[in-house]
Amino acid sequence: MDSVILPPQIAKKEVAMSHITESQRYTISCMRKTGYNQSQIALAIEKDKSVVCRELKRNSDARNGIYKADLANRKSNKRQKEKHKFKKFTSSVEKDIEDLLRIDYTSLTII
Repeated sequence: MDSVILPPQIAKKEVAMSHITESQRYTISCMRKTGYNQSQIALAIEKDKSVVCRELKRNSDARNGIYKADLANRKSNKRQKEKHKFKKFTSSVEKDIEDLLRIDYTSLTII
């Protein structure tokens, strides 16, 4: 293994939730290939080791179990694109529903 300078471990640092970036995925991929464990990778990308574990589990190749950064990005982007989007109950939606209720639609037929 080549020597890699890892950031100093900080005791229970408060970290804001954020997605893993493309460059972090590339780092994970390179470090996995060179034999680093999940804890060492987590220190290098400044994420908790559970985040690295989850990333490897979700985005590794299903056929051979190998983690590749480009595949991981495609899988992550696909999940993000396909996830359920929050729909707002706007005033125009409310007006449309009230109009439908006035003409004897039931709440079940409106949904």
